Amino acid sequence: MALVFSLLASAQDRVAHNSIQEIVWSDRSLEIVGTEKPSFTSFQLTDPPRLVIDIAEAVLGDAPKSLNIREAHVVSMQATSFGSSSGSIARIVLTFDADVESDLVRRD
Repeated sequence: MALVFSLLASAQDRVAHNSIQEIVWSDRSLEIVGTEKPSFTSFQLTDPPRLVIDIAEAVLGDAPKSLNIREAHVVSMQATSFGSSSGSIARIVLTFDADVESDLVRRD
């Protein structure tokens, strides 16, 4: 399973925060599309197995807040944002039905 970050906006479309516009599951990959290059951290949790991706200075725009996936050991995706101003964080959580390895890739 791969996680791909894509950039949606051009230079003239810049905004103060990265606005997450799309979260799409396709071909065993989750693609997260935002308006800025992402600055993110990730960590894994257990019981149930989960991958948490925190995108700094980001908010959820038009992206879905949840997806039922049920493919490649991925059960679901939940998205939320919290904080305010420069402290805002968009959090994406993938829940798995088994321990899996994942690759995070930033595509410009």
